[in-house]
Amino acid sequence: MLHATVEKLQHSLFGETPFARVLLVEQSDQGVGVPLYYFRYSSFQARPGLWLDDLYLIPAVRHQGMGTALMIHLVRIVQQVNCTHIAWTASVNNASGIRFYEKIGGTVLEQRQDLFYFQLDEASMRSLVHQGAIAAA
Repeated sequence: MLHATVEKLQHSLFGETPFARVLLVEQSDQGVGVPLYYFRYSSFQARPGLWLDDLYLIPAVRHQGMGTALMIHLVRIVQQVNCTHIAWTASVNNASGIRFYEKIGGTVLEQRQDLFYFQLDEASMRSLVHQGAIAAA
């Protein structure tokens, strides 16, 4: 059940202490998607990781490379702050999302009930950025 309200989102994302970050994906001056993410810290690694809590693109802009470009943008953020990885979950029923995540190099670490736990490690992130550079050339 969704409990988010505009007021709660404003407070938690744009208040005095932001708890997460969100990017607005635009095409032709229209909002078409958002990733919502935050950093988690590992005392074992003494480095943060990025948790991708939500990644959404409206159906009309899917399968156009925007999701890959967005993930590459997140990888660049991760590299700037020296994170170890990007992690997220996907519903086992989200077949197109799972195909996308596997295509960009995401690895399923485990399955718990109806969720797959994905990760992009440092090698996969470098590979994704390299593939993006080749595609852009």
